Amino acid sequence: MRKILSEYDFPFLLAIDFESEWKRVLTVVKKHPWLTVDGYFQTEQQYRDYKIRMGTAASEFKLWQIENWNDKYYLDQIYRSRYWLSQLDLIKSFNYEDSSYGLKHDCENWWGVEKSKLGIQDTVSYVANGCLIVGALILEWKFTDTYQGHRSLNVCFPISKKSLKRLKPDYRG
Repeated sequence: MRKILSEYDFPFLLAIDFESEWKRVLTVVKKHPWLTVDGYFQTEQQYRDYKIRMGTAASEFKLWQIENWNDKYYLDQIYRSRYWLSQLDLIKSFNYEDSSYGLKHDCENWWGVEKSKLGIQDTVSYVANGCLIVGALILEWKFTDTYQGHRSLNVCFPISKKSLKRLKPDYRG
């Protein structure tokens, strides 16, 4: 069942209330302090290990701070993600075929199509994996970061493949 976003009627992006968006984000990220733009981490050590594997030098390493989310660049991505995700139907079981990483690309494709319809040329379509996850958590979606005993920074949600296919003609490549 879809969660309706009455305050987010389309076209929506041009009138984002960043202050209220930040309040929504803050509520979620306080519950999940190691959720970063990269994805979902259960502990600080998992986050540190990931950054080192990705080539971040120890001298350059900085912990992700909750306050980092309070940036229009990220709030914009969360807002767009939440709107796009709200078009999907939820089911009881997790969809392990379409993780947050794949969904973020679908959301980017959708926004690319929508902004060209609106004649918007000065915004990017990029959506960070963590921004999409925050958008889903604001919608109060359940998630799992574990599949067949392995955990990932990409999470899975209980979304209907049928609803993803419904969006496919317009947004999925």
